[in-house]
Amino acid sequence: MRVRPQVLLIALAVPPLGLAQEPPSSSYSVTTALPAAQGEPALGTQYRTAVQDAVDLSLAGNPAAAAPVLTDAVRYCDAQQAVPGRRALSFQTHRQYTMYMEGPGRGTPTEWLDLACAKAYNHLGYIALEHGDVDAALRWLDKAIAVAPYDAEALCERGAALVRRKDWQGAMDAYTRALELARSQPENRRMEALALRGVGFAHIELGDLPSARAAYLASQKIDPDSKTARNELIYIDQLEQAAGRRPSTPPN
Repeated sequence: MRVRPQVLLIALAVPPLGLAQEPPSSSYSVTTALPAAQGEPALGTQYRTAVQDAVDLSLAGNPAAAAPVLTDAVRYCDAQQAVPGRRALSFQTHRQYTMYMEGPGRGTPTEWLDLACAKAYNHLGYIALEHGDVDAALRWLDKAIAVAPYDAEALCERGAALVRRKDWQGAMDAYTRALELARSQPENRRMEALALRGVGFAHIELGDLPSARAAYLASQKIDPDSKTARNELIYIDQLEQAAGRRPSTPPN
């Protein structure tokens, strides 16, 4: 009898983002279409500790206490994005901000929001998903994706939400976009193995077992201790054996 292994695609405790090694200058909070000075973003940095504490509280099993703190940060972030005449987006580093201003943001005044904004939206999506409200989760996650164009975390969460809906192609699209960012943005490298596991999961559900195997094997090269990848590879073996396409082999 084949049993589908449990796949951890949602509750992921990722390492906290690195903090700036020097205090931000006041120039960071001035609207400008030019690249900011070297350093971490500052607008909204006062919410960084509170948002991280709320995330930790939620992951420890108390989302009810975390939600008001995250909502308070979101009000601030929403207000910054509503200021007319400019955009307000979250970036992890000066490199990302400069790349944006030299590319899609060229000619448009763009305020640099602290990544606390993206994290607050993202984790409210996580909380909604944990409560089974996929529609609310997707609304929050879409806000996180919109405010942080180079961040892969919310895309992985979006993939998880679409898995709940059994929207396999939608999940594939989200995880594939996350994987592209994980590989193109050094700041997102920590998300690569998770994105690969999401891609592998979607490939299984879409019936492409060779591609699923390749994705999980690639994830194992990055995260060799992942029980999820190991269990999913065993499951792929079982599916291929049932279809007569692979000889029975003992699991590693």
